[in-house]
Amino acid sequence: VRMHQARQWLVRDRLKISVVAARLGYESDASFSRAFKRVIGSAPSHFRAEEQAETGQAG
Repeated sequence: VRMHQARQWLVRDRLKISVVAARLGYESDASFSRAFKRVIGSAPSHFRAEEQAETGQAG
C-alpha cells in the first residue's frame, strides 16, 4: 500500500524523492530508494522516468 502511494506521488504529483521518503516515514532517501526498488523492481527516479515516457509527460 505504501509503495502504491509512493508511485502515485512520484508520477502523478511529481513530488521529489526526498518528500515521498519523508511522507512515508523513511529516515533517508537511500533507505526509501532501496525499499522501493525491492518492491517495485526499479529505482524511484528510473520508475518515474519510465512512467512519464509511457504517458508522454515531460519531465
